[in-house]
Amino acid sequence: MSIRIEIESQPDERDQRLIDEGLDIFNFAKVGPDNPQDLWIMARDANGRLIGGLKGRSSYAWLFIDWLWVSSETRGRALV
Repeated sequence: MSIRIEIESQPDERDQRLIDEGLDIFNFAKVGPDNPQDLWIMARDANGRLIGGLKGRSSYAWLFIDWLWVSSETRGRALV
């Protein structure tokens, strides 16, 4: 069998769906439903001012972090 590997920045919508659905079917068979949930976790100071935050999601009981922000005056300090 000859296999060709291609890098595509905008694959065909049908190909995207085939990969997405194929992975969902495989994962469900191995570990069950993914129970996805978007998460926004906020860190606030004593006055309620936002000093940091995380945007992520949970799936299969794992946390996937998309991005994390900590205000410049808070960076390097311990959270207590």
